[in-house]
Amino acid sequence: MVSMDPASILGLIATAGTIAGAITKTIRDLGDIRAQFTDADVRVRLLIQELSTIKSSLTQINDWAHFLDTSNNQIELRDALQVALDGVELAMGALGEEVHNLVQETSAASRIELGFRGKTKFAWEEKNLKEHENRLRAQVSALQLLLQASQWSVVKTSHLTHTS
Repeated sequence: MVSMDPASILGLIATAGTIAGAITKTIRDLGDIRAQFTDADVRVRLLIQELSTIKSSLTQINDWAHFLDTSNNQIELRDALQVALDGVELAMGALGEEVHNLVQETSAASRIELGFRGKTKFAWEEKNLKEHENRLRAQVSALQLLLQASQWSVVKTSHLTHTS
């Protein structure tokens, strides 16, 4: 088995590292929101846990990527993995930006008592946040499907090797 070229591995690792950094910052911002809005406590805690799980999964994907070889199937898989990670990165960036903006606005608003208008604005931004969460989940689902399909490819290859 010939290992994957270092530049390809570095590209996958860099993308996953960028996503992990965005997740870390978003988790920190979500902690700030959680401290300011007790109504958002459970939802924010669940989102923090979901993002932590995605971050851990990206670490495992990085470890696994080192074992890809340069066969045609593996090159296609590497390219597909890069596309999937780019989608996760885009969705995570949008979610992170939304959370960061919400933190900035609520920090300024928390200096004054939140009235009806402030709570309405928070509810509207929470709707936008849900949309970003759904986009991220869709990208993670696509990545998960790709990884599951790659496992079937490994099983098929292993089966063919053993029956030959």
